Amino acid sequence: MDLKKIAHFECVYRLRSFSKAAEELSLTHSALTKSIRSLEATWDTVLFLRTTRSVLPTEAGIRLYPMAERLLALADETKKEAIGVERELTIITGPVVLEAYLPVAISKFREQFPGTRIVAETLPPQRAMQELINRRAHLLLFPEVTLQGMPPPENLILKSLIEEESLVACRRDHPVLSREKSYEDYFAADWAVPGDYSYELSRLPTEAQNRLKSAGYPKYRLNSLSACLELCMRSDALVLVPKSFAHPFFENGSLSARPHTFTHQFSVSAAALNDSVYERSVDAFISCLETD
Repeated sequence: MDLKKIAHFECVYRLRSFSKAAEELSLTHSALTKSIRSLEATWDTVLFLRTTRSVLPTEAGIRLYPMAERLLALADETKKEAIGVERELTIITGPVVLEAYLPVAISKFREQFPGTRIVAETLPPQRAMQELINRRAHLLLFPEVTLQGMPPPENLILKSLIEEESLVACRRDHPVLSREKSYEDYFAADWAVPGDYSYELSRLPTEAQNRLKSAGYPKYRLNSLSACLELCMRSDALVLVPKSFAHPFFENGSLSARPHTFTHQFSVSAAALNDSVYERSVDAFISCLETD
């Protein structure tokens, strides 16, 4: 009973309206009001301040909301696990990992868990961590330094998975290929960056970071690695790309590459909660990503 009431609370809090929440929940306004009042009476606290024009959460309501999200998500996971329905594994990552590594990992994973649906999306790291904490995601895949830079929950597990060389990709007749490597080549270039670029900058010396920022780095920020590579083929843009993913483009001659002026490694780490009921499938997917 209380779980249903908490679901009612979550909906009112999210929509800031009893009328809209009642419509979404297919309840009458009076039934929803009665449910919230019953929860407040059971807990001896007030969750909302109601006026004729607004519904505002109290301090207790604000504290309850993130816990309610986690509780409802865990309840849904537990129900699916208990009755054996088709499961869903939600992964949040950046566009480079999504395109360069997930397709191969998913094909391996399906051999062990053919009935599990996989949802993979890209979000900024801070939002991704919140989704994991609130149990709306099961696995995060980001550089470890990015994950460590955010306040983690106590039950977070981090595991390093991938570390490989990054190359600077460009069109075959790009001017940068005809000169000796130098700082100025890279500072003056039009860079295309897939998604968040703070990690990429953090791996460079401070002087290089400052020079790139002052030059307006990056000129193009696209939430797709393939789109960045396509742009490089059609313009003077440069993009850093994991060597393994870029290799087919170099082999067929559609792109050229050179090492960065600085040693630049691309890394991927996994983050998951160690009390998830999806622990077995999460561990299996992580194994599918690990390099030999």
